[in-house]
Amino acid sequence: QPESTCSSPKPCRRLHERPQRPRGDSMSVHRGHDATPRASTEKEKLHTHLAMLHLERVLSLLSDSSADAEPLTRERLQVFLRESNLYRVQFLLGETDCEKLLLERATVHGKLEEHDKALHILVHQLTDFPSAEAFCVWASSGCDPANRQRLFHLLLEGFLGGEPGAQAGGGELEMAAVDFLNRHSEVFDAVTVLRVPPESWLLQLLRPFLNRAIRASMHPATPLKSLCFFSLSRKKPISASEKKGCHLCHNTFKEPDVVCLPGGVPDSPTKRHLTISSNHT
Repeated sequence: QPESTCSSPKPCRRLHERPQRPRGDSMSVHRGHDATPRASTEKEKLHTHLAMLHLERVLSLLSDSSADAEPLTRERLQVFLRESNLYRVQFLLGETDCEKLLLERATVHGKLEEHDKALHILVHQLTDFPSAEAFCVWASSGCDPANRQRLFHLLLEGFLGGEPGAQAGGGELEMAAVDFLNRHSEVFDAVTVLRVPPESWLLQLLRPFLNRAIRASMHPATPLKSLCFFSLSRKKPISASEKKGCHLCHNTFKEPDVVCLPGGVPDSPTKRHLTISSNHT
């Protein structure tokens, strides 16, 4: 049988050599991306399969009361659900629709940007306040300040709004709200926050929040022009400015730290009359 001959044989291309595409040839560019959708689909299947394996492992450990590795395995699943952008989110949302996987379901809701549903699960169904706070930090990473603030206010409303039949009591939710405010005071809008607290709250509870919020809202090089805050017990506005002197030492206010004496009289908490101030508060 005669061997076939070729007048212009082409050399074999090595695997590591990338084919050269002529510039301006749109058809060549289009053909070069033909494999992208298929590769993306394969990665989606792989990541979805890995997520299902993790879910099955977690369910198995939750069913076995003697298992010791459940927290570590569940944390690995949480990291995978948060970091991967390739699994089928809607499919995983359906697979986590059970009481044992509420924590994972909240994370999947977060991937869909359904933050209200996620926080409802964490606050009112699981009463897992640290996880709710960590969810806000994770979900708001990379967001602009306005969206970050909106998400943090959403959790604050969840703490203070309450819900009939919720597992956590009102006092427990309120203390969680106070801790949340004091830890992330730089994120919140102070004026909005001061309209939210219940009448029973004391100003002392929010002192760290107020101090940080006031300092964050003022440029260090700008002198104190005017300062306005609210007595949460009376809902009465109290103002202090650099033109108004302290009631005890008669010095003008130069710092944002102000103590409210009985009767709504502002006082400057300086060290030299700290003893006098303590006698009046």
